This record gives sequence, structure tokens and C-alpha cells, in this order.
Amino acid sequence: FTVGRNGGNIGFHGIPYVVTKKGNVRFPTPLGIAPSSHGCIRMLDSHAQWVFDNLPRGATVSVVESRR
Repeated sequence: FTVGRNGGNIGFHGIPYVVTKKGNVRFPTPLGIAPSSHGCIRMLDSHAQWVFDNLPRGATVSVVESRR
């Protein structure tokens, strides 16, 4: 699910991942671990789906830094 990519905006999209038998999330590629985009917001598919389903077209989204 990509939201906002067309029209020169920042995209919100999922990243490839695997959930292990123990429930741990693993990222099989550097995507999601190391910076490798031009500003897109990469997240779990379920989170990207929520953005797609719940925000109307043209909605303003503020992205803020948070500490883990």
C-alpha cells in the first residue's frame, strides 16, 4: 500500500518482513534497517493499510521523531 507517492509527495508504504516461529520480526533485506529512500515513510504493511483506509485523500500528515 503506497499512499502519497504520486504528485511528488512522500510515500507511506510497507516493507518486506518475515515473522519467525517465535514471533520476532525479521527484515530479510536492508530495507527497513538502513536509510535507503528519498523521504518515504516505511512501516509494517498493517500500519500502511491503516493509513490507506483511514485518511482521506489530501489529508495533512505530520511526521515527528520519537525515541524507541
